[in-house]
Amino acid sequence: MTDKKTKHIFDSRESLQGWSFDTGFNKLTFKNAKYEMTFDGQELQELLQEMSTLKKIISNEPQQEYPGQYLVSNKSKLAHVILTQESMDVFMSASDNLSDKKYLQELHDKKFHKQDIPISSRNLNDWIHTQKLLPDDRTNTEQWHTFSKIDIAYIYVLKACREFGISLRFLHNAKESLLTRIPQSKFCLLEIAYTCFDKSKESRDIFLYMDSTGHCNIARIDDIVLMAKEKMINKNFILNLSEVWREI
Repeated sequence: MTDKKTKHIFDSRESLQGWSFDTGFNKLTFKNAKYEMTFDGQELQELLQEMSTLKKIISNEPQQEYPGQYLVSNKSKLAHVILTQESMDVFMSASDNLSDKKYLQELHDKKFHKQDIPISSRNLNDWIHTQKLLPDDRTNTEQWHTFSKIDIAYIYVLKACREFGISLRFLHNAKESLLTRIPQSKFCLLEIAYTCFDKSKESRDIFLYMDSTGHCNIARIDDIVLMAKEKMINKNFILNLSEVWREI
């Protein structure tokens, strides 16, 4: 008999270890030492739709997708990552914090100037006017450039990437990843990552994960370890955002 309360067992790769499964006509049964669960009919269809990678996870085949990653899944703009359920919860709680209008306004309030940022005016002007990596929000060219806290967080990421030799071409793809609204959220990846760092002090460090095209995603240390185990990390660039942003 299906115990719906045990479905959370399938939330992560680790919790699936030790399970076996049997298939029958329009029926699927999972067993381990503690539980036995049978799915059939519409319930089975829903399970298969939600967990299309279940067989690969159980059988230890090379893993390319998994339920936890879907909060930030957008293959056209984001690097492909695997997130543990704990990381999903952390990133979702960041989205909850961003729903606070006062906090969101604090992140986007343009109250900082060039002298508040430890980067040369020449570099800033190049990134704004020539490279178009930073937006020019002025209503006329006579105004001074002003920056918000989230702008500064983004500038620190650009600065760190350049110090590691990341090309400007890759940084344009990184911009696309970091500043585009995520379909499953009202917010962009940069807002979620910075809020996670800013509001979840008890959580593990937040990492920027860049693939071989320059597209980015975010992850935590457990996710990086899991991806390394799955041999998903080859020549990827990984930056500890928590260390970068501690300077702000």
